[in-house]
Amino acid sequence: MKKLILFSCFVFALTLALTACSNSDDEIVTKSDLTSEDLAWNNRKDAKARLPYGVNGIMQTASVSLTPKSGLPAWIVPIVNQFEKDDPMKYTALFSCQWDGRTVYFIYSLIQSSLFSETYDISGEKIQVWGEGIGTMEDFMRTSTDWKLLYCTDVSKWIVTTLGE
Repeated sequence: MKKLILFSCFVFALTLALTACSNSDDEIVTKSDLTSEDLAWNNRKDAKARLPYGVNGIMQTASVSLTPKSGLPAWIVPIVNQFEKDDPMKYTALFSCQWDGRTVYFIYSLIQSSLFSETYDISGEKIQVWGEGIGTMEDFMRTSTDWKLLYCTDVSKWIVTTLGE
């Protein structure tokens, strides 16, 4: 059984490596953008977006505020495109929230699987929202507010409806 699991992990890693190598670094191609069907989720009062994790029982939800790439800050679109390029499983999502008196953007990808794969302030500067001298991730999750799902590669993986429907 251990050999089968190791072999499966090897095949998965090899597939990811081949996918990454097949992508040209010369050009970051937009793999997708939101459709009109995706954008219709913005009008549903029963729609919420789920974050990919919680910390010590603190689980935030986000409002659905989907935005086509043309409506996102120009500096973040190449970053989103790069995440999409490296994400064959289509689990890339861009969220924003309010924290410490400012807007914070972060991009999550299952392939990049570290929590808050990349976090930025509104001007595009990469920032750290927890760690030495800042606080814990639990502090961040407890004190952050106004979470929004701004963009994702597959809405079915991020948006849920409340029980009212």
